[in-house]
Amino acid sequence: MSLAKKGANHDQKTKEAISAANGTVVYLYALESSTIHFCFIEKFTSLRKLGKFLGTSHSNVSRYLKSGAILTRNGISYKISLTELDT
Repeated sequence: MSLAKKGANHDQKTKEAISAANGTVVYLYALESSTIHFCFIEKFTSLRKLGKFLGTSHSNVSRYLKSGAILTRNGISYKISLTELDT
C-alpha cells in the first residue's frame, strides 16, 4: 500500500466490493417445518456479514458451515451453504 493511500477511508460501495473479492460467499436457508424443505433467505458476501445478520460470531457461522449442522436462532432453523441448494 502506498503512503498516499494509508489511512484512506473507503465509501460503502468500495467496502462491499472489497468484501465480495476477499470474503467467502455463503447462502442462508430457513427450514419450512410444514414442508420440510429449505427456503432461500439471502446470499452473503462474507461469514462476518452472515454472523451479524444472525446475531452470532463469524467463527460460530464457520463451525455450522463446516459441520453441515442446522443452526437454530429464535425458533427458526437455518442451513448455511457454500452453494445454492435445490429448494
